[in-house]
Amino acid sequence: MKSTRSHHMAASVIVAGLLLASAASATQYTVSDLGTLGGDVSQAWAINAAGQIVGQSNVGIGQESLHAFLYDGGTMTDLGTVAGDPHSSAFGINDNGNIVGPSFTLGELNNHAVRWIGGVPATLGDFLPRDINAAGMIVGVQNVDVSGVGVVGRAVSYNGTLVQLGTLGGDSSEALAVNNAGWIVGASAPAHDDPPHAFVAIAGTLHDLGTLGGDTSIARDINDNGQVVGVARNGAGQLHAFLYQLDAGGNVTSRTDLGELGGGYSTANAINNAGQVVGVSDARAFLWEQGAMMDLNTLLPPGSAWTLTRADGINDAGQIVGQGWINGQRHAFLLTPATACPGDLNHDGVVDIQDLSILLANYGTTSGAQPDDGDLDGDGDVDLADLAALLSVYDTSCP
Repeated sequence: MKSTRSHHMAASVIVAGLLLASAASATQYTVSDLGTLGGDVSQAWAINAAGQIVGQSNVGIGQESLHAFLYDGGTMTDLGTVAGDPHSSAFGINDNGNIVGPSFTLGELNNHAVRWIGGVPATLGDFLPRDINAAGMIVGVQNVDVSGVGVVGRAVSYNGTLVQLGTLGGDSSEALAVNNAGWIVGASAPAHDDPPHAFVAIAGTLHDLGTLGGDTSIARDINDNGQVVGVARNGAGQLHAFLYQLDAGGNVTSRTDLGELGGGYSTANAINNAGQVVGVSDARAFLWEQGAMMDLNTLLPPGSAWTLTRADGINDAGQIVGQGWINGQRHAFLLTPATACPGDLNHDGVVDIQDLSILLANYGTTSGAQPDDGDLDGDGDVDLADLAALLSVYDTSCP
């Protein structure tokens, strides 16, 4: 509920702010709290070109039950479960808004694969879906009982028929992402009991993508330009995020160790078609672009109440989703690239009295405010910190 505080008090704060405000560098991202389905934990896994986001959330404080969600237009919708399962998650969404993920019961061997179209679920069989491309091809992993080995995971694709993709020579494999050309990436052991290697599957053939010099690699995403990201052990024994460039035959033409933010560990979770990479390092969400890894926490508005711990999805507009801490709870977030002047609330190209009026109209709002309401620091409130941030860029023109 919006406050009925006097605008006379707000006006006096404005005068003081104008006197004290100093020039501040423009922030690079605004942050939005996606909230939960009634619980205290949510996680965003993927975002499409339209800004639709999918993930999972617990459905009540203290409840263990997780449900898949779709976040669209500021609203989080519970996608529910199937077959009486208590849990579900949504891992992938394509640009048509088709969503995939598992419905499951902890302790049971098989997951129920679900595709949601228009919010309506359809079960596809017993496997764990991880991604879906524009053509509707779904990839994931299925548990199978292999003679002499036991139950192992095997990479699969689904496009009306479930197809096992095989392995690199070992017992197990998993498919984690697919691009719009139908190239599938994941990981598979090259021999029995060996550590996994990243692979790309093209027209049914798996290609070993190798490592950064160590014994392990996992490919987590691939874009439409043949760029693959994931995690690999380097020659020093560290697990680092990587970026591989593939040629038209699926051969690696370059390998880049993306480094880390500290602690010796990083993993890349997603890449867009511009080559921007997001992931986790030292329990902090990162963005890698143009040869540099940046802690996303340093790219938020001054005074942000967020601690971003992981980034898991990025679309071609540069919007990023993941999970972070806000007010003592772990919530899904959306980062949106800011304009050159983030106080431009009405997006008319200048920070002026109209933007100030929008902020003042929402001043005192607690919980649920969005960046265009004046919540410039992303803490869900429109308060003095947001007013100061707007005043610091007041009368600024946006390029």
